[in-house]
Amino acid sequence: MLNDTVPTYVATLAEARALFGIIAGAPAEIAVIAYLAKDRRLVGLEYVVGTSDSVEVAPRRVVAGVLRHDASRVVIAHNHPSGDPRPSTTDVAHARRLAQALQPIDVRFDDQLILTRSATTSLRALGLL
Repeated sequence: MLNDTVPTYVATLAEARALFGIIAGAPAEIAVIAYLAKDRRLVGLEYVVGTSDSVEVAPRRVVAGVLRHDASRVVIAHNHPSGDPRPSTTDVAHARRLAQALQPIDVRFDDQLILTRSATTSLRALGLL
């Protein structure tokens, strides 16, 4: 799914939106896991399809991806088909659980983003990570 318009580095919110924007208007929740090198170069990308109102990314799946791609950082994005870009309590709990799972293997969980057609919300910018 990568092409010339998709960034190969993810260091800014604009680059993240360009990378993850394809899921913003999807009718079901979809999560995208971006595996990054230390310099934030994209080394792997994985999609997880959920239901109309939820998607869960198991920490063990992310840890396995980190090891498979030899990643040093992770950014996850998922969409809210409802159009509400605010994180749910479940979104925050899953993000924090993932951050805890990555800490012992020295991998930084850079951010979890929520996308809608018109907005992008960063849990890190909100102080929730």
